[in-house]
Amino acid sequence: SPTETGDLDVFYPDYEEQWSTGFCINARPLPSGRPTYDTMLECCNAKYGGQISGMCLAMLPSPPTASPTETGDLDVFYPDYEEQWSTGFCINARPLPSGRPTYDTMLECCNAKYGGQISGMCLAMLPSPPTASPTETGD
Repeated sequence: SPTETGDLDVFYPDYEEQWSTGFCINARPLPSGRPTYDTMLECCNAKYGGQISGMCLAMLPSPPTASPTETGDLDVFYPDYEEQWSTGFCINARPLPSGRPTYDTMLECCNAKYGGQISGMCLAMLPSPPTASPTETGD
């Protein structure tokens, strides 16, 4: 019978290593009776969950980091206290300052934190700001 080559399509714990530094592999041959998992992550979670060294997860092709860096703007808005209230506005830039109130929309933030602002700066920063004299449309 021909000998298969290449890695297996499943992962299993490598019991040659101590648990504290162990990890999952997909090398041939699969040892008899060894549990198998579709992905290396599934194997790590099942057999090395809670591992202090993090060795198993570190062996993943794209290992997770201790503090993932998120990119892009936040899904919430908060008042930018770097500006004076009279010319202040709301932003959704990262990182969110600790203890800052948040709002689902920029308009909610402006109404809550800059309501009555004479300059109108906060509302002017909206993607579609209201105008002083709305235009009529239609027939």
